[in-house]
Amino acid sequence: MTSRNDPCPCGSGKKYKRCCLMQEDTGSQVHGEPRRHVHRPATDPELDAWKAADRDLIHRGMRFIDTVGPDQESLCRLYWGPETLRRWRRQGVTEQEQMQFLAWLWLDWRANEGGPTLAEQMIGDPALGARQAAILASHATSQMSVYQVVRLDPGNGVELEDVLSGERLFVHDRSLSLSAQKWMIFFGRTYCGGPYRFVTGIGGQCPPAYRD
Repeated sequence: MTSRNDPCPCGSGKKYKRCCLMQEDTGSQVHGEPRRHVHRPATDPELDAWKAADRDLIHRGMRFIDTVGPDQESLCRLYWGPETLRRWRRQGVTEQEQMQFLAWLWLDWRANEGGPTLAEQMIGDPALGARQAAILASHATSQMSVYQVVRLDPGNGVELEDVLSGERLFVHDRSLSLSAQKWMIFFGRTYCGGPYRFVTGIGGQCPPAYRD
């Protein structure tokens, strides 16, 4: 058990009594919700390497989309509908909306019925490293599903339950771990980076109050 004068186990450099213990004692809240204290994740060089490979693959995928040159405006109209496009022109597109569309464009859209997706066209690219190739193969076979947040690990990731299959899995996504609420429901797709799971194409978030 950590004593009051020991270094705080969160790694902040402060004494326990001046850091997490004070939060536990006061039960401090922000806007009526319990404050989340973000613990520094344990060093995991293997996870870092897979995340770096994933980022590199995403950048390659975006460059490939630009090279292939599909008419993104007409595809936006197909995916979102004309009303959403008009709103975008007035207010601008959010980063989440943009990433949701690009995930669909890369992983689902096909120029010809029965033809390959853009991600499938990248398979076999000799410029890809072993990690990038493995992530791409997982991306290409991933399916959209509905997920429920069952546990938060702030700063590291979240445990999800696939509402359709009942499968539980932990995804390493720091941003989601800081923005999600327990029991929140959303749609998206998960994929593998070696022994780790990641998530992309998130949309349609439903707050916990509406989960029933």
